[in-house]
Amino acid sequence: MQLHHKVRAVEKVFSSLQKEIESFQGESGLSCIANCGFCCTKADIEASALEFLPLAYAVYKKGEAMNWYERIKADLDNPTCSIFRSLKNADEKGFCSSYAYRGLICRLFAFSAIRDKYGEKSFIVCKPLKTEKAEIIADIKPGIAGGMKIPMMSDYYYQLYAIDEGMGRERMPINRAILRALEEVMFYYAYRKPPKIAS
Repeated sequence: MQLHHKVRAVEKVFSSLQKEIESFQGESGLSCIANCGFCCTKADIEASALEFLPLAYAVYKKGEAMNWYERIKADLDNPTCSIFRSLKNADEKGFCSSYAYRGLICRLFAFSAIRDKYGEKSFIVCKPLKTEKAEIIADIKPGIAGGMKIPMMSDYYYQLYAIDEGMGRERMPINRAILRALEEVMFYYAYRKPPKIAS
């Protein structure tokens, strides 16, 4: 599969997920806390390079891939996601500087479920939401048991595996995943006609 087709396939998965998340948000009333940054500053977040292929492709098309590569490589040991921008005087508050191109894990967290050891849907939620939106969270578990639709994390990872199993299954710290995606795009176009640079 050509790289731009792979990028479009990942974006199609993300678009489908977004519709399902919006439906879940509408039914549950749950939304993230503005400028929270809790997920972004969590030290053990892992992702696959495939989730960040659309980001890498977009920055390549802008002619910024090498700058991104050098910046992320220099900051590779930092456990905080390189895309995160903290607010002044607030280390754990901020925003995603490339929100439209965030990875799958970033999209799923707080808006998806996994199957527990009994095969039941188990809602995944962060500490800030548990604290600040406790009433909404309390209604979600019985809602899911009663048929409320929620994205299943495994469903979306399997969709990524179908696009590129190798790239989709290999999980690594988030900054290494972004770096690997950039390497994939830069290597791909090293010997091919590059896409048009966006102005």
